Amino acid sequence: MTPPIANSVPDALRLKVSGQIQGVGFRPFVARLAFELKLAGEVRNDTAGAIIELEGNEHNIAVFQRRLIDELPEPATINEMVAERLSARNRPSFTIAGSTAASEMAAMIPRDSRLCADCLQEIFNPADRRHGYPFTNCTACGPRYSIIERMPYDRQSISMKMFVPCAVCQGEYSTALNRRFHAQPNACPSCGPQLSLVDCFGQTIEHADRVIPAAVNLLREGCILALKGLGGFQLLVRADDTSAVARLRQRKRRPRKPLAVMVRSLQVAGGPQSHRNRWDCSGCEYHRALPADYAVACPAPRGVRQATGCYQRQQLRRADHHERRRSLPRAFRCRRRRPRPQPADRASRG
Repeated sequence: MTPPIANSVPDALRLKVSGQIQGVGFRPFVARLAFELKLAGEVRNDTAGAIIELEGNEHNIAVFQRRLIDELPEPATINEMVAERLSARNRPSFTIAGSTAASEMAAMIPRDSRLCADCLQEIFNPADRRHGYPFTNCTACGPRYSIIERMPYDRQSISMKMFVPCAVCQGEYSTALNRRFHAQPNACPSCGPQLSLVDCFGQTIEHADRVIPAAVNLLREGCILALKGLGGFQLLVRADDTSAVARLRQRKRRPRKPLAVMVRSLQVAGGPQSHRNRWDCSGCEYHRALPADYAVACPAPRGVRQATGCYQRQQLRRADHHERRRSLPRAFRCRRRRPRPQPADRASRG
């Protein structure tokens, strides 16, 4: 539903916006739009969403409202936008102000976003200062939900507050034309978190650049690694090490359920055409949303034919079926028929 736009636009206007607008680059987008239209004022987060105050030409304010809806960056969404008349304060420019607290908590918590193409290019560029840095992010990607401690979404409200930005990162944060303009988790190897490898007793084994090679050697030796990432831990073993996989299954108490397999590309996941235990995920809506060079392997569960499609798609269909079933009246719901007792069972009961 498109939020309403004020018909009569005064020289000063306050917009109260709610929806998925925190942690998705909404405030930098608003600031750039106001700079372009030569509007003064401010934008700030609160626990209900965001508040935008505008001063300037009446026509430009009306254009701002329309472009705010039409050019909204993904994955931001606006559920409601309320316009109020405001007394002009003759502010000299447009700024991003500090967050305030509203009477109720209504702001939507943003989700974690996959790495964007620009940040991925920086990580693999030897000439870039973020070369090989795993915590690279910007306003379009990176952790959100996993690092939030409270709302509204600001640097002091996330787990990154303990890392003081260096001068270069602070410059990126303060430059309106930079894609890290007001990116709250912004960091680099000089000022941000670092990788570390610890043993089962919590003692550090390796640090920074030596962590990845050491972890690779441990996997080759058949060890089980716990990789701490966004949203929790992943337990890693070599997929072709039968002994290591058996130990992982024993410790997880998961003797038969399939384990996820990580591969470098879709070509590696597919393998030869004769392999019937690989699934064709090219038509899956879940995998179509991923970049072309990203790979998600979906091994087929034992006993299920390849022609049935991608396993992720099957799970989505199953969830959709249960959701529709819950919406039906109780009398129309299908029930599992119980087996009838055999005559011998009846006699023993009698």
